[in-house]
Amino acid sequence: MRLSGLLSEAWRNITSGTTRTLVLATAVAGAAGVMGYAEASTVNRVNAEADSFRSAGASTLILSAPGFVNGKACETLAGASGITRAGALRIAPAALGHLALPTSAIPYREVTPGFLRMIDVVQWAALPVGVLLSESAASAIGVPAGGSFESATGTVSVQGVYAFPDDGRSPELEFAAVGVSPASGVFDECWAEVWPPDESVVQLLRSALTAVAPTNTDPNLRQLNTTLGADIDVGELLDTRLSRHGPQAGLVVGLALGFVSVWLRRLELASALHCGLSKTSQVLQSAIEAIAWATAGVLLALPIVLYQAKLGGSPVLVTILGGRCLVGIWAGAVIGAVLGAVRVRERHLFRYFKHR
Repeated sequence: MRLSGLLSEAWRNITSGTTRTLVLATAVAGAAGVMGYAEASTVNRVNAEADSFRSAGASTLILSAPGFVNGKACETLAGASGITRAGALRIAPAALGHLALPTSAIPYREVTPGFLRMIDVVQWAALPVGVLLSESAASAIGVPAGGSFESATGTVSVQGVYAFPDDGRSPELEFAAVGVSPASGVFDECWAEVWPPDESVVQLLRSALTAVAPTNTDPNLRQLNTTLGADIDVGELLDTRLSRHGPQAGLVVGLALGFVSVWLRRLELASALHCGLSKTSQVLQSAIEAIAWATAGVLLALPIVLYQAKLGGSPVLVTILGGRCLVGIWAGAVIGAVLGAVRVRERHLFRYFKHR
């Protein structure tokens, strides 16, 4: 039979209900939707855990060696393998006393320009006496970004306000004023975000110490926020997720649906063989019909995966991983239909008739 004839016959079977297109497409959509959702939502959950780990400062390490941190060396760590951002900090000798708070003072910290990325400040237009205030400090004195206040040292301009929430991280910048200083000179601490967590990268932080640091200096290396654990292995979480077997499960489900869709029509197919239809034509026609209902089912399930991908922070990765489940069930359906058609034998026509 010519291809045009096969396509015409397959179309008639699909539109007449002989193929059970609606039932099979619905079954594929349901199974593919569940598997795709499970995979996509699991990957989103892992990504969310990683994002929470980073946003809480748990991936930030602090090398503390008062007076022995090289500001330039610390800054140059940013961009090194495994270190996304870095900057140095030192405690200023005097705090800023606000006139409205006579019994309290705002601790003042000097930082290198690169340190601003550690507190998510991406722009800085230096003013002669400009500072950044933490949200809690700005709220306490009632001065917004762009304002100014009188201190014991004179008028201080507030260049901006940064967030440093009380979520378990070390509180040294929770109530503070931050000013930018050139990276030249020595500092007290080097802050660096190590992502993904890697013990070998941690050793790079020690290169930020000055050459004149005493040999017996034992710098303190600590985590900014320890409440979420020492590290998070995103790769292991992804490798051990149960939903990673979704494509294989989809393949098995598709094989079953494809095989059953043909096997339920074995009497009809054996009769066609008896009437002279070639085996090759019958297998090809079964594959065409399976492609039709499997594609319809996958297209119905696809929005579920795309919606989950939109919710997460890695849409391309989620789409690919969730889409593999859909591809698995689609491929299984077509292969199962082909295997079912191959299993049908003309010589078993009367057996099929007897057990119809």
